[in-house]
Amino acid sequence: MQESDFERMGDFRVSKPFEETNTQQNGVVLLLGWAGGQFKHILKYASVYRERGFRVVIAPSGLHDWSVSDSNMIHKYDKLLPVFNHTECLQGQRHRALVHMFSNGGSRAWWAVQAALETKGTQMNLAGVIVDSAPGVARAWTDATFLTLGISNAVVSAVAKPLLALVLMVSSGVYHGLLGNKSVFDRIWSVMLQGDLAHVPRLFLYSKTDILVAPCDVEACIEKSKSSGVSVVRSLCFEDSEHVRHLATHPLEYTGALDAFMSNDCGFARAKM
Repeated sequence: MQESDFERMGDFRVSKPFEETNTQQNGVVLLLGWAGGQFKHILKYASVYRERGFRVVIAPSGLHDWSVSDSNMIHKYDKLLPVFNHTECLQGQRHRALVHMFSNGGSRAWWAVQAALETKGTQMNLAGVIVDSAPGVARAWTDATFLTLGISNAVVSAVAKPLLALVLMVSSGVYHGLLGNKSVFDRIWSVMLQGDLAHVPRLFLYSKTDILVAPCDVEACIEKSKSSGVSVVRSLCFEDSEHVRHLATHPLEYTGALDAFMSNDCGFARAKM
């Protein structure tokens, strides 16, 4: 897919309707990008779903979203509601929807989407949720690693990372430990285990070698999802792919897991490739 295949709706992009008479729309997929993920990077995932008959909605997540208040995040994603109406994927409308979120940035966006929908007294006509490289928990060293990824100078990075980790550890201890405020990660985990979505199947895609989201954190969420009554919980752990790089590293296994999940657990028509 190319940028010209999409129309803008505010901060979001929506793929144009299928024009081919022999193409039956399978549903709608909402792609919630990772923090800092650019539109062009999410396009390759959009192509996977488009080939399978889905209309695609892309909602990028900015790095600055981590410093935005909960109320401002909800306000940002409240603007998705006209998009959902446009693509007819709210409860009572004709299309069923998938949500595919990437990393903690996309997971926080999903929390904000759910909060925005609740304020309007509605929900998506949700058939399944795919969680890619998430969720994590607050770890000072991991967060410092993420925040210093853009530093190309190895010496500067080596000095900045432990200092930043120390600052994050102290500030987190004060803000959450002493003041009792909930963290972004509390929000993320709350939406992962949201009781009124227990009927919605989940697929977790993660890696043993992810340095930003530890596999043990994802596996803890998988187990908690099962124990909290989520109807279907599937997972695929890759041996060697980097954070949000599973499709690029293992395209056949990745798309195979999506196809099996969408057809077997979500009831969508299997792709004719």
